[in-house]
Amino acid sequence: MKICFLYRTQGVSFSIEKVFKQIRSALDKNIEQSDFYCPFNSYKNPLTYIRNFAALRRKSADIFHITGAVHYLALFLPARKTIITVHDLGHAFKTKGIVGFFLRQLFAILPLKKAKYIVAISNFSKNKIVENVGISPDKIKVIYDPAPINLKFKPKSFNFENPRILCFCYLENKNLDRHIQALKGIKCHLRIIGKLSQKNIDLLKECGTDYSNDYNISEEQILKEYEDCDMLLFASTYEGFGVPILEAQITGRPVVTSNISPMDEVTGRILGKDSAISVNPFDIKDIRNGILKLLDNPRLAEEIVQKGLENTQRFSVVAIAKQYQDLYERILKEK
Repeated sequence: MKICFLYRTQGVSFSIEKVFKQIRSALDKNIEQSDFYCPFNSYKNPLTYIRNFAALRRKSADIFHITGAVHYLALFLPARKTIITVHDLGHAFKTKGIVGFFLRQLFAILPLKKAKYIVAISNFSKNKIVENVGISPDKIKVIYDPAPINLKFKPKSFNFENPRILCFCYLENKNLDRHIQALKGIKCHLRIIGKLSQKNIDLLKECGTDYSNDYNISEEQILKEYEDCDMLLFASTYEGFGVPILEAQITGRPVVTSNISPMDEVTGRILGKDSAISVNPFDIKDIRNGILKLLDNPRLAEEIVQKGLENTQRFSVVAIAKQYQDLYERILKEK
């Protein structure tokens, strides 16, 4: 079996590549693997697509697996040999006008309808694909992203007097403003990863928040941030999956996160086995109550850490790779 894994341009980002590096390492050694990175990256230039298609023509495989982002490559691949893993379609469907129309056609509607199978990284993502693209749920398989293997359990005494609370602010959906308002008057240090806007800075000053900030940091620094914090605050309003929940749980840190999908899939809340403090991300008071619930109850904090460690077992890379391998074998049988 020959599988060619297709990626966006090297160096653009690393999240998808990191996920599939883990998955590929756990696949059966009898599978012959190759990869293709799009040599051109300017999505605003129509020649980008033509040049990437031309470069891809030199590749041969039994199955082409588009790992994310560059879904349009499916348009020039044999449908019966093509799988697309969808991490997020938000941008294509949020962009308005003629640009939005072409984004939806190139990155969502046409390639997803053509591919043999689609992998969604959560049931939430699967439902969004069905709703927005209008394809049968039968051709969509849910396979979660694996828990990161580069993190280790690092026990730490929780500083209940002045906890270090980690959060991210890369995009608006990370809900930083509500996080800041929810923490007003709570003695803590808010550690923010991601570039702050002037509006964010003004709100931090207004709320009297003790904080520090960094961005464009290395993977090693990210690992250190989890080790140094007392808890993760991750009450996002929208996510494709929610890997930071697993990253914090592997490290042994309690998590306050959203009670909506897909976060409730990651924490196990949807299964009746919540491994975090789940809150309404649109309600500042509820976010605050969730934080205080953890800070006021050391025994609960310990329970949440233990439940988090148990929860990560559902996302072992061996189990995730096996699900992909089963899908590859099914495609070969159906050809």
